[in-house]
Amino acid sequence: MYILLILLSSLLSFFPSKERDGLCNQFNKSYQSGEKVRYTIYYNVIGLYVNAGKAEFSIKSSTWNNAPAYTFTLNGRSNSKYDWIFKVRDKYESVVDAKTLLPYQFTRHINEGSFHKKQEVLFDQKNNTATSEAGVFNTADCTFDVISAIYAARNINYEKCQINDKINLSFFIDDNLYPSYFKFLGRSEITTQYGRFKVIKL
Repeated sequence: MYILLILLSSLLSFFPSKERDGLCNQFNKSYQSGEKVRYTIYYNVIGLYVNAGKAEFSIKSSTWNNAPAYTFTLNGRSNSKYDWIFKVRDKYESVVDAKTLLPYQFTRHINEGSFHKKQEVLFDQKNNTATSEAGVFNTADCTFDVISAIYAARNINYEKCQINDKINLSFFIDDNLYPSYFKFLGRSEITTQYGRFKVIKL
């Protein structure tokens, strides 16, 4: 039902492995304001790949209580030709501290078929709490939302990682705290219509 949660869960695993330091004390060395990354989403119909929609990640500089911040946004939408089958218009947004990359605020607007949901979460990283319409919830040190976790992962020093190492993190979604981790599966190269690229596998 939640497209982004499926995307994030594909990066997470729960097998025994060597633990490395988590995502605390990260700093940005991988992106800057103005970055936009666009994806085309395909659906496999009996071996035929159909252009089902688009997703765009974007970054802009912002402020939070006069402190420097980043706003990360993910917009996802189905191809208008197939809206009659299943219409998707989703928006996820995370405002994070520009220095620590930890979230101040997470919002999402989900419109998928007949399912609609809006949610806002305010994070207090100092007191380890998250506040939503449902109440105040305890969190852990360095708690992320699903968007800020993806961007934090881009700043992991993978040069220090070995195969099957895991990088711990906790993320808060749907008024629940989930201890989890990214699992480092190694390095590879992929070929696309834009050329050949070196990649990190998680």
